[in-house]
Amino acid sequence: MLDGTTLMSYGLEFAPALIAVLAAALAVWIVWRLVRRVLRSTFRSSEEVPVQTRHSPDRERREPVLGAPGTPAAPSVPDAADILALKASIDALTRQIASLERRLVPALEGAAAKPPLS
Repeated sequence: MLDGTTLMSYGLEFAPALIAVLAAALAVWIVWRLVRRVLRSTFRSSEEVPVQTRHSPDRERREPVLGAPGTPAAPSVPDAADILALKASIDALTRQIASLERRLVPALEGAAAKPPLS
C-alpha cells in the first residue's frame, strides 16, 4: 500500500521527466502552428482572396416593443371601479393579516413563558 511519503518520492522522481514531456509537447504544438501559418499565407497570396469586412452591429440601444408598432401607449387614468376594486383588495389583505396576528399572539406568548432549554 502506498503512503504519503512513497507518493511524494515518486512525484519528486518523475517530476523532471513530466516537465520534459510537457515542454516537448509545447514545442511540437508551436512548430505545428508556425507551419500552418506559413502554408496558409502562401496559399492565400497565390489565390488573392478578397478580405470580407464584418458588419458592425448598431451601437444604438433599442427598447423592446410592447404594444402595436408605431402606436404610442396612452397614459390610462383609473376610473372609479378600478379604485374601488383596489380598495377592496387592500381591505381583504388587512383582514387576513389581522386574523394571522390573532392566531400568532397566543403562540408567541406561550413560547416566551417557557424557560429556555440549556
